[in-house]
Amino acid sequence: MSKLLDLKEEFEQLQNKYQEYLPKVDAEVINDLLLRQRENPVITPIYMLEVFTKEGIDSQKVKDFIFQKTGMMPAIYDNGTHYVTNQKLTLEMLKEISDAEDAQTSSPSFPALSGAIHGYVGGPEGLPAIGGTVVAAEQQTGYTVNSIVSIDGYYSFNLPAGKYIVLVAYPDGTNKKVSNFVVEQGTYNSLDFKY
Repeated sequence: MSKLLDLKEEFEQLQNKYQEYLPKVDAEVINDLLLRQRENPVITPIYMLEVFTKEGIDSQKVKDFIFQKTGMMPAIYDNGTHYVTNQKLTLEMLKEISDAEDAQTSSPSFPALSGAIHGYVGGPEGLPAIGGTVVAAEQQTGYTVNSIVSIDGYYSFNLPAGKYIVLVAYPDGTNKKVSNFVVEQGTYNSLDFKY
């Protein structure tokens, strides 16, 4: 019986450490992240992350910061106080968010049964293919998702695990295609295109 009490005490100490080191993060998410990293240390899991901030901060600066850190563009809600991204997540990222003065709470959701594709689309002479479109179609189900190439040449989207045909349509009407591109659950896949 004393070993069970020891186990409970150790668990309580662990919960206290979570609260001490990552006070703005749900303990269940920390447990889940640590278990996933233990099971497969080479894959960084993808979570939907919600961060709630104080009112009155510059939402454009926050959006740019999130994009710079994660490569993902956040959705913004509640007059610029609620930011949501699907992104790779590490303990270091959680610590940075938890330590941020402007962040009030962060609420990662458990990994979805999805992955992500992101990359750079280069146009003529390697310049960004601004206005191009990237389309991914799952070869078995026909599930389709698309993204417009950003002003700096990047695209990204989340999608269910599967085998995809990924096509970029350049503004001048030319296309490039990659077939049999495999997306596994919880993976963040890079796929760049050159003109």
